[in-house]
This record gives sequence, C-alpha cells and structure tokens, in this order.
Amino acid sequence: MADTRILKSKIEDYVRDWLKVKFGQPFHSKFLALCGVEGKPRTHEFDAVSEDGAIVCSIKTASWKTSGKKRGSGKVHGAYMELYFLDHVCASQRYLVLTDPEFVECFKRETAGRLGATISKYKRNLVPAAGIEPTA
Repeated sequence: MADTRILKSKIEDYVRDWLKVKFGQPFHSKFLALCGVEGKPRTHEFDAVSEDGAIVCSIKTASWKTSGKKRGSGKVHGAYMELYFLDHVCASQRYLVLTDPEFVECFKRETAGRLGATISKYKRNLVPAAGIEPTA
C-alpha cells in the first residue's frame, strides 16, 4: 500500500507551486461550500484554491493502472467524484489536475460521451503537471 502522506506533502505542494507560477498567485488547500445542491450546502476540501478564490483545483496523483497492471477502477471513480465536486463549487475557473500522463490520456478516453453538458467542459482542463514522479 502506498504511503499517501508523501503524495499530500510532496506532490500536491509541488503542484500548488506549479499553479502559482502558471496563474501568478499562491494556492492553498481549502474547504469550500458547495453550491447548487439540495438542502443545506456542505463543504468539500479542494486541493488547490487560489488566494483570490477564483480558481479551484482538484489534484489527482494516481496512476491509471494498479500494481497488478489492471485499470484502477477506484482511481477512476475518484477522478469522477472530483469532477462532481468541481461542478458544484462557485468559482470562475475549475480544473482537475492529473499528474500522471497515462491517466490523462486514458481518462480522456474514459469520459468521452459519458459526461453531462455542465461537466464535459472539464475535459479540456485536464492539465498534467509535467515532470512529477510520485516516488519518495
């Protein structure tokens, strides 16, 4: 089993620094209220929120395949779940940041023809943070 603390402390920090360079402002992990939901809105922790709150990102560090070389269905479901939360946060820009190039390409194929109109726009926002190796 992978030590996910390494992913949180190293790779997500690296991605937040990459986003800072890309967008010109600091990013931090933050809980935000969901909008367009039934009942009293709850919060969700987003991995990278810009200082002005206009840009919200979810970071997925997973590889496409499991250690057994099979499609990681739990990893894929996690990415779909993050798309759901991105669709329900009030921000002018929302991104799903995938750090594994194979995951980017496979998830593009996986989501083709499967996303609703409001979510399909995130397909073009699958941004790989090049040069990240999820190792200790």
